[in-house]
Amino acid sequence: MEKVAEYPVFVYGTLKKGKSAHKFLKGAEYFGEYGVRGSLYGHGDVAYPMMKITASGLVFGELYGVTENMLASMDRYEGHPHHYKRTLTSLWKTNGIQLDDDAWVYEYQGSVEGLDVISEGVF
Repeated sequence: MEKVAEYPVFVYGTLKKGKSAHKFLKGAEYFGEYGVRGSLYGHGDVAYPMMKITASGLVFGELYGVTENMLASMDRYEGHPHHYKRTLTSLWKTNGIQLDDDAWVYEYQGSVEGLDVISEGVF
């Protein structure tokens, strides 16, 4: 059996609990709600959000510990590294305090010009 929690992954969109792609996290270890520095973008009735890592702003989501096989499945789902790129970034508590820990996050690789900003940082 594979060790769970080998890879920390921060999810903010369709991979979250109750969303369409959460099935990729079946058996993952849930660590709670956290944030990462960035901005969320989307279209009017957003089917899925697009995140860009930025120096300001916080995007809120969920932190999971996943296996190497789960990570590979999420990479395929997210189109890594062309559509979304898996990037290691700092974690923040939901109250805005930076932690000493990092996690993988999927950053959108396309242009966000003309997209709406999801100002509250929550999808």
